[in-house]
Amino acid sequence: MSIVFFCNLKIVIRALLILLLLHSVVSIASQTRTALVIGNGGYKSEPLRNPVNDANLMASTLTRLGFKVERIINADRKTMRIAIRAFGRRLGHSEVGLFYYAGHGMQVKGKNYLIPVGADIAAEDEVIDEAVDASAVLRKMKTAENKLNIAIFDACRNNPFARSFRSSNRGLARIEGPSGALIAYATAPGSVAADGSGSNGIYTKHLVNAMLTPGVSIEQVFKRVRVKVREESHDQQTPWESSSLMDDFYFNPRTTGKVVDDEFVNPSGNGKNKAANVYIDVKPKNARIQIINIASKFRQGIALEPNQNYEIKISAQGYKPYRKWHKLEYGEQYVDVILEREEKPLVIYDYAR
Repeated sequence: MSIVFFCNLKIVIRALLILLLLHSVVSIASQTRTALVIGNGGYKSEPLRNPVNDANLMASTLTRLGFKVERIINADRKTMRIAIRAFGRRLGHSEVGLFYYAGHGMQVKGKNYLIPVGADIAAEDEVIDEAVDASAVLRKMKTAENKLNIAIFDACRNNPFARSFRSSNRGLARIEGPSGALIAYATAPGSVAADGSGSNGIYTKHLVNAMLTPGVSIEQVFKRVRVKVREESHDQQTPWESSSLMDDFYFNPRTTGKVVDDEFVNPSGNGKNKAANVYIDVKPKNARIQIINIASKFRQGIALEPNQNYEIKISAQGYKPYRKWHKLEYGEQYVDVILEREEKPLVIYDYAR
């Protein structure tokens, strides 16, 4: 009798654990998430190539991850202040808030300022009048008293007005956020990050890939980014975070995705190279996915040799097939495909005799 009771107790405990796990996943997936994304690159002096691309990439990524996103590109001071004010109002109705800024930024007397497009700064004492205090965003987060907030500053580039300044402070200063917030910088406080030679900055490129990876906590996301950025910059750039988070958070809580090892064994026997781990998101969901020029069957997160071209074929009944070559770099690679429906031919029946 006692043995039967013990077995039943084990079943009950296991069922309760499963229910608790499902509840946590559902609660994360059903979070109300809001974001403000600003990308400033169109400066008259010292224009930046990547912030607009970075902001567009971040905005589309956050939308995929369930955030309601407002995206502002090449904003002047008034536009930035209005957007931050509206963001503060939305925070009061959201559980999770995220602010992202890419563009010029500077520190003056220990305070960080975001530089709007069109700013006319001739001396250091004019910054407070022409720029936007980064703490304004953090004050909105504190006032909202929502569950969790994230502020990301990819703004640690060279000061375009440094020649007219008396002080020579580099990068951004470390600032404290409200309780339950994480503040992330593209590089360490007091250091400068490069704009990047590709279409996206080093930091944002790796951040987006890490955010999209299923089942990775926010702390692990930024740890992965730090490793990738240091590696690509040859230890010249080290991303930094300051956190007072008290709750667990996952950008992508899906547990169906397979996270695989980043190491790929080179078939030629020349040791290990970083892998290209491929994830393909398709609509309709029942579409068949093939990578034509490999022998293995496709699975999410499959590890492929990086810097190679792969022919991806996707097909589904009633839809036009997709077939395209993709060059895959190392790290997590994401491909989004929405198949177009096939147009059924118009058939005209002639019943005349």
